[in-house]
Amino acid sequence: MVKSAKAANSTIGLSRLVFAPLITDNDKIAAYGELRRLPGAIEATVTPGGGEPSIQYADDIEFAVLWPDPEITVRIRVADLPLAMRQLFVGGHMDANGVWVKGPRKKVRYFAIGWRALKSDGKYRYTWLYKCRARETEQGFGTRQGASLNRREPEIEFTAIRLRYSGAYQAVADEGQNGFVGGSAFLGSVYGYPGDYSLLLDDVNYAVEDNGTELILTTDPTANYSLSEAGTAIVITTT
Repeated sequence: MVKSAKAANSTIGLSRLVFAPLITDNDKIAAYGELRRLPGAIEATVTPGGGEPSIQYADDIEFAVLWPDPEITVRIRVADLPLAMRQLFVGGHMDANGVWVKGPRKKVRYFAIGWRALKSDGKYRYTWLYKCRARETEQGFGTRQGASLNRREPEIEFTAIRLRYSGAYQAVADEGQNGFVGGSAFLGSVYGYPGDYSLLLDDVNYAVEDNGTELILTTDPTANYSLSEAGTAIVITTT
């Protein structure tokens, strides 16, 4: 007997596009900064990539397969992309006169990007991409042609890679399926990061060092610390 599947429902919408800067991603911890909304979402296209697998043949068969790290291309089209958002994504600085001045990038900035897509059954498919770096795409400008309006909707392109901390690169959930019921909160924070930091303290203790310009979270076998969240900050306390 063939087990019947649930009804298929196509996606018909896109809304609640959000992003958060990746603050820390190392072998011990992954954490994000303040979650922000990017209004005016029109289209998001996710294109898998990363190259072809390396296939080893032996005994006259396909013997072993190794997959390269993923490099997913994410192309987002919005009603508008304010200059402050462009500066945040691709660098440069905003001067005292409100002018975005662009120059060579000094460092790579990574972001988590999330959204929801309305499905034909009235429920949503939720998506998070954990570590994305941005690059600008072409910009088009054109004259008005009488009564005909030609909208210029900007796009920005991201490359999504896996987190160093966990190896994860994407999280997807369908509302009402597979036991998932967390739709209302799924885009309220980056799913799983930051989360319960006490889980990270099972095998290692943490200490805080001050090098004069910044606080550095380090491992210390003689210290015993716990982490908690307070708004957009990570609070470190002794236990």
